[in-house]
Amino acid sequence: MSTNELEHQPAVAVENREMETSSEHAIPDVKSGVHLDSNANVIAPSPKFRDGDRVHMSELIGTRRVRGTYQVYASRYSRSKGYTEYQLLVPLTQTLHNKGAWFREKELRMDSRG
Repeated sequence: MSTNELEHQPAVAVENREMETSSEHAIPDVKSGVHLDSNANVIAPSPKFRDGDRVHMSELIGTRRVRGTYQVYASRYSRSKGYTEYQLLVPLTQTLHNKGAWFREKELRMDSRG
C-alpha cells in the first residue's frame, strides 16, 4: 500500500504545477488602455424621410422667420453623432440648399402641402 501512495503523490504535484503556470501565462480578458467602442454594434435607425420626400423647415432670412420647402436629396446616419442627417434640394432651381450642407432630422418636418 505504501507504493500506491507514492505513485499518486507526484501526479497531484504535476497538476498543481500546471495550474500555476497556466494562470501566470493566461491572457487577460480586459487590457489596460483599451476602450471598447460602445457604438460599434449600433444598428442605424431607419430614416424618417426618404429621398424625394417634400419637407419644410423654419429659416431666418434677415430678421424674418420663413418656412422653406425642400426635397430630400440624400440621407446618412452619423454614428459619431447618433442621428440621421439630410441634404436638401431646392425644387425651383434643382440645386442643393446651403451648398450641400447636412441638416438634422429634428430640424425638418414632412410637408403637408402637395
